Amino acid sequence: MMTSTPVAELPAEQLAPRATAARVLYLDGLRGLAALFVVTYHSASALLPAMTIGGTSPVHTPVDHFLRSAPILGLLFKGNSAVCIFFALSGVALSLGPLQKSNRVAALSAAIRRAPRLMIPALGATLLSAVLWASGAYHNAQVAHDTSNAWFTLFWRGDPTWWGPLREATGGVVTTHIPHLYVPVLWTMPWEFLGSMLVFGVLVIMPPRAVRFVLYAVGIVVFRHSYLVDFVAGMAICDVWLVRGTATRRGTQLVAAVVGLYGLVLLSCPTPTGNGITFYRWLFPNIGYDIAEQEHLVGAALVVAALMALPTAQRALSSRPCRFLGRVSFSLYLLHFLVLGSVGSAVFLLLHGHTPYAFAATVATAVIVAVSLAASYLFTVLIDEPGVRQLARLNRVITRSLSRAS
Repeated sequence: MMTSTPVAELPAEQLAPRATAARVLYLDGLRGLAALFVVTYHSASALLPAMTIGGTSPVHTPVDHFLRSAPILGLLFKGNSAVCIFFALSGVALSLGPLQKSNRVAALSAAIRRAPRLMIPALGATLLSAVLWASGAYHNAQVAHDTSNAWFTLFWRGDPTWWGPLREATGGVVTTHIPHLYVPVLWTMPWEFLGSMLVFGVLVIMPPRAVRFVLYAVGIVVFRHSYLVDFVAGMAICDVWLVRGTATRRGTQLVAAVVGLYGLVLLSCPTPTGNGITFYRWLFPNIGYDIAEQEHLVGAALVVAALMALPTAQRALSSRPCRFLGRVSFSLYLLHFLVLGSVGSAVFLLLHGHTPYAFAATVATAVIVAVSLAASYLFTVLIDEPGVRQLARLNRVITRSLSRAS
């Protein structure tokens, strides 16, 4: 039953449990948008490389360099920024349940299930890629030749093997020592797995809150040059959110909006940061690391933290389109590069030379996005969500066993 009591007047301890469902929706929406930005980033990297890679990459449109360096607008073409957002969101999402209930058993069960959760969709994607590769469906080499884009020649070279997809979807998910030949974007999975284990390690121990915040501070210092810092930041954000609840005053919302805007600008920093781009160098002190990498890591944490205190942004990210993107985000991330190399490249080659370059690239990108979304929905319904349901059953078995053992 709905209550007419204003949210701001409710105590925090009442807000945190009730806000969980809504929170998942808007954070899923942010994850979905980040996944979509990865799609546009890789599409531009293949077809309009000056827009993302810069340097000596061929310029195909008058706005290539502008969009590469434009604050906020350029986020459409910042794949590493989206990855950092994924990791910060994982830190929040993986911590929520165990922290909310102080449940070590839930954390241990989640740790046991984490590798299969990542491997099942990865195997589906690598097998699909092997079929496309073996059938000659990848046209990236021809696109790279026609566009003078050496980067796009790096993928699907040689011949696929029968054991390659299994190796990449298992060992390639938990270690960086196995090359990701079938689904190149799987390079992030070892970081996701390692970051998850870091989160679950803290949650299984479940020290008092004061000790946890000391650990968060230490973790941020130790991992400041690594993607792991965003997992630690996500845990800290979740812990603060559970203490404070969702009640935020106007002053707090204003501060959060400024922090979020600053985070978005940091996330806009182009990579690499050469070519005379100095604006972003003034935004954050250099801590002895690549300026773009450190600004992306910090920006992702600031954006996620700010979102927790911005009801308007939360409502926007809980909209139906964003919920859909959030639902298919993992599948979209896994499949879009395969669509780019096959259908997207084929469409571009069909149009290139017969239409203006910008038109061919724009139409091909639109096709990549549309086909990726459709394929991701089918993949989610047929592979990802059934796998999640099976793991939920496994979770009940593991939880009962661990509860009896304790």
